[in-house]
Amino acid sequence: MDYEFSREVRIEHIDRKGKAEDIVATQDECANLAKRLNVVSVDKIEAHVKATRMADRVTYHLSGQVSGDVTQESVISGDAIQSTILQNIDTWFADSQHVKSFEKEKQKREGDDEEEHEIKDEKDDPEMIVDGVIDFGEVAVQFFALGIDDYPKTDAEKQAGTDYIEVKPEDAKPNPFAKLAELKTEK
Repeated sequence: MDYEFSREVRIEHIDRKGKAEDIVATQDECANLAKRLNVVSVDKIEAHVKATRMADRVTYHLSGQVSGDVTQESVISGDAIQSTILQNIDTWFADSQHVKSFEKEKQKREGDDEEEHEIKDEKDDPEMIVDGVIDFGEVAVQFFALGIDDYPKTDAEKQAGTDYIEVKPEDAKPNPFAKLAELKTEK
């Protein structure tokens, strides 16, 4: 799959000592990421990512940090809000032959509604390595996206403490159930 910020690393280049890379997105990559992440702009994104092969020789641990700047619109006023994001990276990958297929697990559990299912730690349920490659850039983007505020507000809007917009009575839409209430009272 083609990602906006792709930095592929072949697993044969990762050993027990690990492989570390510092990656920085270009302006074009930032512009494409802004569309994907549904923000006004991604002004900067950079990451330090280190992958280490575990003793089992099929599992890889990725750690590091991603940071950057985004511009979003306030959900209340539409004003531009600039934010700095700093997220730690901590995830696991394993060779595709050693990862349980989501579909297989889902089929195995269907009809098993009464039984509770354990949510595994990510180390015990790693992502799948596809074609012998781990994409450091895509991993960084996924962790970066976790830091984006879903409901951004300006500092003034946060201090005001309003989570809603007041609607004047003349701007309010009629209640669709008002007619039903009138019918009920007529009886």
